Amino acid sequence: MKLKPKSTVLNPRALLYKRFISIERMFSLNYAYKTYDNKYWIFDQETEQFMEIETPSSSAQVTEIANQTTLLSYGDKYFYYQTSVETLTSQWVSTTTLPQNVTLLSASFNNVAKYQTNKYYSSGSFDYMIRGNIEGTTTQFIKGNI
Repeated sequence: MKLKPKSTVLNPRALLYKRFISIERMFSLNYAYKTYDNKYWIFDQETEQFMEIETPSSSAQVTEIANQTTLLSYGDKYFYYQTSVETLTSQWVSTTTLPQNVTLLSASFNNVAKYQTNKYYSSGSFDYMIRGNIEGTTTQFIKGNI
């Protein structure tokens, strides 16, 4: 008796994928802020931070931040955009005290949604042999029928 390897049936190898769940975040870009260095930002009320975006949508309401004396308020915090001359960096800074002689605006947040997506990655392949006839199919119309 001779045993033949499974690759003699000349079927293509079957790919095995494994599933994992990914948590995604989505923003509706209804409100955007344009700072004096021509960067666009959106406000995330969940983390209370600003996130930089490339360009806002055409229907977005864009509020221009003219200088460092323009503050945005959200809850009990005030946010202002600060540029450091020494390090040539800029960032949003939050504070709880309201300084004098400032322009105060309300921070409008974008709706942030979290949702799950099923993602798959290839974990390998395997050989297989077809047993039986695959040309004809039998359908089971009602669950539980034999």
